[in-house]
Amino acid sequence: MNGARLIRNRWVMGVVLALYGTILWGGFHWIYGNEIELQRLARASDTPSPEQAMRAYETISRSRVTRTNLETFVALGNLLERVEHWNEAARIWRLVAAAAPEQEWPRGRLTLALHNAGRYAEAETHFVELLGEGAKQR
Repeated sequence: MNGARLIRNRWVMGVVLALYGTILWGGFHWIYGNEIELQRLARASDTPSPEQAMRAYETISRSRVTRTNLETFVALGNLLERVEHWNEAARIWRLVAAAAPEQEWPRGRLTLALHNAGRYAEAETHFVELLGEGAKQR
């Protein structure tokens, strides 16, 4: 069978298109599956289990925080706060604050997470910095 006959044969083209679609869908899920799961956990009305939150943390925190994926890390920080994993939440808020240094709110969230984790001295230094910057802006 030559190439032209295979192309004209509809079932062969159907199989090729189905394989192509499967590869695309699998690639999409492989790349974005963790973010989809994080968004599902973030939207849940009940508090997710700590195991689910830590699984999301372990997979997503391996990525580098950039301005394009900042929303994902904010959702992860919120999720970790909901399950009261304060040290992990502080790590995420520190990454978010470094990616968006002109924003004050991530540093405020970092300060609260550090305080809730019992790291009072570290939280105090961030709190004093935030208060100092707030006074300078007035």
